[in-house]
Amino acid sequence: MDTQLTSINTSDVINIIGIVITSVIGIWIGTGVQKSLTKKRYLRDYFIGELSAIREEYRLLFSDIIFEKIDSKTIKDRLKIMSARISSFDKYLNTTFNIEDNQLKNEHSNFQQFITGEDEFNQQYNNEIVRFSSSIKTEILKRQSIFSDVITQCTIDINNAKYKCNCACRKTKAYKKRGI
Repeated sequence: MDTQLTSINTSDVINIIGIVITSVIGIWIGTGVQKSLTKKRYLRDYFIGELSAIREEYRLLFSDIIFEKIDSKTIKDRLKIMSARISSFDKYLNTTFNIEDNQLKNEHSNFQQFITGEDEFNQQYNNEIVRFSSSIKTEILKRQSIFSDVITQCTIDINNAKYKCNCACRKTKAYKKRGI
């Protein structure tokens, strides 16, 4: 009878150890996955927040231009600042996510060339306020709509994008040799 109790106790102990080890591994994996998902969600939220800030900057710029509250030099300076911000955003977006065709930088560049290339802008360069004709204002409003669409599409793309592999394996000779 003593042998049966000892063998039962030994098998019970082995089962308990197995359950504990399985539980610890499950908790460890669950915690790791949760941290990874949290980090990835944070990155998506960061980029989407940046897009919202860019949208707001553009909204204020368009409003200042349409309601004639701004001079040519300030328009040019604000566009330069936005160029730098969009360039930085685009650079880090492309290193983080697999997003093929982000039109944000292109649309900003198109608007910048459009506005600074207008005769009305250049003729009033030294004036305190730039006053655009209604046809130019209409074109600005169209471009504002296009820019808004581009930001919305970029937000959708960020939410649907896969992350690029930023792991150490990319720096190994074997990895580079395979052409990956």
